[in-house]
Amino acid sequence: MALFKDADPRNKKVAELEKKIAELEIDADVIAYSNELTDKVNRLEKDKAKAENLFAEAKQKHQLDLDKQQEDFDRQRREIEHNLGLERQRVEFEREKAVQEAKLAVREENMQAERESHEKHLNYMQERMEQELDSMRAMTEKVMNFIPKVQVDRNIQENWGDSNPALESGAKEKKK
Repeated sequence: MALFKDADPRNKKVAELEKKIAELEIDADVIAYSNELTDKVNRLEKDKAKAENLFAEAKQKHQLDLDKQQEDFDRQRREIEHNLGLERQRVEFEREKAVQEAKLAVREENMQAERESHEKHLNYMQERMEQELDSMRAMTEKVMNFIPKVQVDRNIQENWGDSNPALESGAKEKKK
């Protein structure tokens, strides 16, 4: 019957159908495998999306940390610059104060030296005037000793009114 099997048209159809069934079974296996691969791809895509989300969150967190560190750094820098400015002002103030104190000290020393010089000059002038007065007294005393002593007794009369003999005699002399 094997010989006639090929000759029968039904057998050919059966063989074709068997072949198609085998192909369909292969297609079913391929479809199942394809479905498995599709499921795996979908899971991998979900895992990839989760990983991308985690990466984005980590990147965002890292950026926030960097921003916070930058803000802290900027704040510290501003504080340092502020403190540096305050220190510069303090140093400048102390320098100006030291200059003023030095000028004041020099001025006080000059005034003290001037005062001492003035006092020396006053003392010298006082001593010199006392010497001059002493020598003038001595000279006056010597001159007074050389001048003869004269005593004058004089009688002066004053008459008020019309009868003044001195005025009358002076008036008469003027008329002459």
